[in-house]
Amino acid sequence: MTEFIWGVYRNNGVRLGSPRTVYSRFLMNPCKRIKKPVYRSYKELEEIVKEAVLMYEEFKSELIHTYTQQ
Repeated sequence: MTEFIWGVYRNNGVRLGSPRTVYSRFLMNPCKRIKKPVYRSYKELEEIVKEAVLMYEEFKSELIHTYTQQ
C-alpha cells in the first residue's frame, strides 16, 4: 500500500498537511472516499507514483496561483 502526504508551508507556517485522500473530500464530494493505492508489482507502483507526481504538480500550480493573487 502507498500513502502520500502533502504539506503546504507559507511564511514558515503550515497551511495544509494531510494525507492526499483528505483533499478529495474537500475538493469534490465529502462522502466520496478514495482508497489508498495498492500495488502488486513494481511496475504498478511506478504508475501510481507517476500519477501522484502529476497530481502534485497540478495541486502545487493551483496553490501558487492562489497565493500570488493575495
